[in-house]
Amino acid sequence: MDSWLYVILAFLVLDRVWPLVETLLQGFIQANSSRLKDLMRQRGDLILAQKEISAQDEYAKWTKNNRALDKINKQIEEEKKALLAQVDGTKATLKKFKLAAITVPFTFLKFYKGKMPIYELPKGIFPNYLQGLMQHGWIYVPLGPLNLKKVSEGATVTVSLGIWLFALLKVVSTLNQMWNAFTSPAVPAPAVSTPAVPAVPAETETETSVSHPVDQPVD
Repeated sequence: MDSWLYVILAFLVLDRVWPLVETLLQGFIQANSSRLKDLMRQRGDLILAQKEISAQDEYAKWTKNNRALDKINKQIEEEKKALLAQVDGTKATLKKFKLAAITVPFTFLKFYKGKMPIYELPKGIFPNYLQGLMQHGWIYVPLGPLNLKKVSEGATVTVSLGIWLFALLKVVSTLNQMWNAFTSPAVPAPAVSTPAVPAVPAETETETSVSHPVDQPVD
């Protein structure tokens, strides 16, 4: 197998696992915030102390602890906002790094080595148009009908790297969608409420069912 194929597959794997890298880095930043951990510990101590203080007997101490608890809660919210800003900045840096180190080289290699043959298939399995597409790549779409690109002679037809990658990415995307469909929580159907039908009084039913004779004029 060509060494270029290993390089392209490595870029493909990096491109697919990159969201996982961002998620792990975000969790690492949040888990290693020493200030947030210290504030959470202080809040826990104050909550325990507040439970042991009677608001009636030690009102001054209870009020002091309550103010300190409110202050720490505000500091925790500010620290969380600062962490989110830090995570967003890290994501922006990682996005630029991915663009320069993975996306651009991967896209260049797909075009530069797009016609590189991967393997061969016997002729006749697919229509001639698809065989030309597999061999020459997407350039066969406009040039094939003009006879500017033709399927090579022989008993086999080669499959180019560009078409092979396209098929592989389609399979990976389909498997990912199936996995998300099976693992995502089911959304309950909304309850349909039917309006209550008002009960008809018995007198009304009797009047409706009994028809009174109509007086006819006498000649």
